[in-house]
Amino acid sequence: MDKLTFGIVSAVSLNLGVCTSAIGSMPDETGFSGFISVGLNGISLKSNMVAGNATDKISKDRIQSLTKAPKSESKASAFVNGELVYTWAESKTQVYLGNTLEDWIRYDYATELGVRQQCNNLGEFSAGLLFTAFPTKVWKDPYQTNTKRKETDRKSTGGVIGWNEIMGSHAQVKLSARKIKIDKEYSGESLGLTPAQQHLLERKGDSRSAEVLYRWSLDEKQILIPSFQATKYDLDGKAMASDEYIFQLSYIWQDTQWQTVTNLIAGRNKHDKANPIPAFSGKTQKDNIYGASFSLFYSEPFEWKDWHAMLSLAAIRSHSNIKFYDADVGALSAGMVYRF
Repeated sequence: MDKLTFGIVSAVSLNLGVCTSAIGSMPDETGFSGFISVGLNGISLKSNMVAGNATDKISKDRIQSLTKAPKSESKASAFVNGELVYTWAESKTQVYLGNTLEDWIRYDYATELGVRQQCNNLGEFSAGLLFTAFPTKVWKDPYQTNTKRKETDRKSTGGVIGWNEIMGSHAQVKLSARKIKIDKEYSGESLGLTPAQQHLLERKGDSRSAEVLYRWSLDEKQILIPSFQATKYDLDGKAMASDEYIFQLSYIWQDTQWQTVTNLIAGRNKHDKANPIPAFSGKTQKDNIYGASFSLFYSEPFEWKDWHAMLSLAAIRSHSNIKFYDADVGALSAGMVYRF
């Protein structure tokens, strides 16, 4: 299963980037701050597993074969997203709800409710609850052929802890754990499999992730952010359970009015057990993941204070040794970001 696609599809219906000029330390004054972005996007999705996002169905509800790669489908929609923060300046404490600006730039899309605390030279500590505000739509039985498949929701809840600016450096560590739920899980029901074989295809379970990154300032205008993330998908279906490793390199350039963000992604996902579906010839699923994105921002268009125009392009591919699990996602987004 192309897990990385879930996050992209859920979030691409909202936004594909935020203004990079917001990256920085806590505000010096007590009060509210944050951002909100609105706009339009177009999504191209190629997936046999993902039906769409919370508001739109994108992929086809009928397939004819289990041995062919999925076909591409496109959709246009509006998006809105943001983050609301309250800061106590004297104690350097924040509470927040939404998606952090850094995470949106780097395409991490879980909604988070939590607290941040700066501790002098030790750095900034954070802890929060993760939840899916806009669930991804998947198929109840994605392997059903020559008849209309029905949708169900994929949601996740969990927690995250982080340590940013470790000991005064630009390093960051983040650990998270989530419970993944499929509202109605009927995978393989249409194939005449045994109950034990169907159980191998179940997509619900737990995930645990560890990420390290370093924010490297090349000069006053340029920032380079290499990162590595390892995720264990401990799912009930051991043919769906997997270990995933993702490398990402983010490059940020900004001057007085223009900002750009470029992301390159490469990774590998290897599943635990052989797939029980006869059409897949007893293979154990392996996926190669790669992608790129580019976002462009223009500050204060038409002299609108604290507004930023945004244009973003993204493409990501998950290439599997089992063609059925191939997945591609592409998106073009345009909109406005308001910071307060």
